[in-house]
Amino acid sequence: MSDSQRRRSWLLWARDLEGMAPADTAVVMELARLADWRGEVIASVAWLAAHAHVSERSVKRALARMEDR
Repeated sequence: MSDSQRRRSWLLWARDLEGMAPADTAVVMELARLADWRGEVIASVAWLAAHAHVSERSVKRALARMEDR
């Protein structure tokens, strides 16, 4: 499986998640887009906020809720 195919699989996984707030969805979709073949992402809160079009505070709350899930 190529790297681009693995990235697409993370996007498909993220798309099927349910019960999240719109800001959470935006953040998780951006994380899925950036994930490498292992599902790992290195990105700052500021970068995620800018690219998910939400506030830094929203990113922090989204990340906390995802950790709780």
